[in-house]
Amino acid sequence: MNKPLYRYSQFTVVAAFMLILIGSLVTTNGAGMAFADWPLSAGSLNPEGWWSHLFQRLEHGHRLFAELTGVLIGILCAWVWANRWAFPLAIAGSGVLSATASAAGVSREWIAHIGLWSAALIFACTLFLNRKSASRSRAPLTRWLAFAAFFGVVIQAVLGGLRVTVESAGHPEQAMVIRIIHGCFAQIELCLLVSVAATLSPKWPTGSVVPGLSRIRRLAWLTFGFAFLQLALGAAIRHLGIALVIPTFPLASEHGLMPPAHNAYIDLNFTHTRFMALLVAVHVILLWVRVRRSASSESRLMRPAWLLLALLAAQIVFGISIIWTYRNPWPTTLHVINGAALLATSLLIALRVSALKAEPEAEAESLFNHPLQPGMIS
Repeated sequence: MNKPLYRYSQFTVVAAFMLILIGSLVTTNGAGMAFADWPLSAGSLNPEGWWSHLFQRLEHGHRLFAELTGVLIGILCAWVWANRWAFPLAIAGSGVLSATASAAGVSREWIAHIGLWSAALIFACTLFLNRKSASRSRAPLTRWLAFAAFFGVVIQAVLGGLRVTVESAGHPEQAMVIRIIHGCFAQIELCLLVSVAATLSPKWPTGSVVPGLSRIRRLAWLTFGFAFLQLALGAAIRHLGIALVIPTFPLASEHGLMPPAHNAYIDLNFTHTRFMALLVAVHVILLWVRVRRSASSESRLMRPAWLLLALLAAQIVFGISIIWTYRNPWPTTLHVINGAALLATSLLIALRVSALKAEPEAEAESLFNHPLQPGMIS
């Protein structure tokens, strides 16, 4: 086990959480179009006065931290692939091509694009040209998860850029779709980084046997799937601005649990705040009960199961607070980041339980699996 690499993978997970937090603040405050161009901000890497203006500080800060996170993920990928040249060559090649474009009189915007995408391309090519060293250093699962995380951060950058440029071009409906996908893909990227860290962990299960494993595994993956679907619905509600179309809780109207009218926005809100919330809560509780009954001695499952239960309680409180405080920014932001933590924890349990071995079935101990002994048949 490479402990420094494992600790660094944990660091990238924390960075991804921080990026989701900053992105949530951008969305909550409506600062996504503080700059109408991309990848530059007002035609510059350091626009004048951006720190003194709240919206510009949030949006440009989000872009800067996204770039930093992308670099961290690139380093993680190169480390996992045991390729010491991928990152330096990407930076050097990007610098040479950017300088060449600048000397040729190319605009600042295109220089930024050339530098960004050439770095990503050179990095990927360098990895694949030196696959032999990687195959001797890390398990294939870990390597490809790390590469998926690198590729994912590139896709996320494209989505973020399209969200700005498409809306600037006068297509708000298409930009809204991209915004929602961008929010959902942030959770996918987080899950990829959690998966890399999980497989590098010294707690990664190797040979442990747990009774009733198939039931725990199935329940864990269902919980993760429902949690992701719930976060996707939440992203749609946030970006569409329909968090308060049902402004009461627990009642959906003055007279009952169901809303008095139905349309796409009301039904989407009701599905997120009532139906899916209940479904996720039930599965989290069932998963905790199943782990406690069948694997209470397995700390690699029991500890994250307790954490998952605590995150569920916090998520319910934050969700209700959004409605009762009429979408105060802080409960809204905490609801987003806590939901990401809940998703990541459910994935961690699912990954760990998938790596464990099932206890032999009871019938494996039956007479049919043992040689006959004298006196067994009278």
